[in-house]
Amino acid sequence: MQHHKSAAYISCLDDAISERAQQGNSTLNDLIASAKGASPKLVAKRVEALELKVVSSSGSPTRERQWTPELHPIGFEYYFTEDTAIRLLDRLEQEVPLERLLTLGTPTIAAAAGLRDLPTTLVDSNRLLDARFEHWPRSVERVYASLNGNAHLTGSYSAVVLDPPWYVGDMSAWLIQATSVLCAQGLIAFPLFGEFTRPTAKDERAAVLELASALGHVEVLERELNYETPLFEREAFACSGLFPEDVVNWRTALT
Repeated sequence: MQHHKSAAYISCLDDAISERAQQGNSTLNDLIASAKGASPKLVAKRVEALELKVVSSSGSPTRERQWTPELHPIGFEYYFTEDTAIRLLDRLEQEVPLERLLTLGTPTIAAAAGLRDLPTTLVDSNRLLDARFEHWPRSVERVYASLNGNAHLTGSYSAVVLDPPWYVGDMSAWLIQATSVLCAQGLIAFPLFGEFTRPTAKDERAAVLELASALGHVEVLERELNYETPLFEREAFACSGLFPEDVVNWRTALT
């Protein structure tokens, strides 16, 4: 059964990147973007196996922010880009009065909200954030706690932005905790990982959306959330022969 699912996954992935390649003038980064969450290393292998034509990326790659201390894979430390943080906050302000904002595992969202002087609470497990973000606005309260257990969230928030690890168990736990402190008519925003993130992703996405629908009205926005590509990932890709311009901000999700 697992072999059948993996074969079907590869077949659908091949269709997606082949369709994009047929449009012409496609860079490897374009094909990776069309793969909706599939690993760039896997996409590169499929491009080679399918003998798809790609063109070289033009210009210099987007300069990634350098975080000190560096982001770490053990903590699933993938940060939203600055542009994504701005767009997401703009959308939240259009939807609800942002009297109090709760951000769970999303420090770049909290930092951007602080620049707007929005009363914000950031809950995150990594105390190194105080070194990475040297000047937190006074409007941002920081609480260090693990959200994989019970973070004992309190208060009432008009909106919650969360970015849990992309697994059903983690996403379910974080959604339930977020709902417990959401005020009436409040809004929760969370990333929905791409359908090619792994062979089981399509079923897992359905499970997450089913839970979210049980908690309230759900709307999936097609506008992508973009993530920075952290140094540890860029170096791993480089060892596989992928250039920085191939994988710039490759990780995306819907909200």
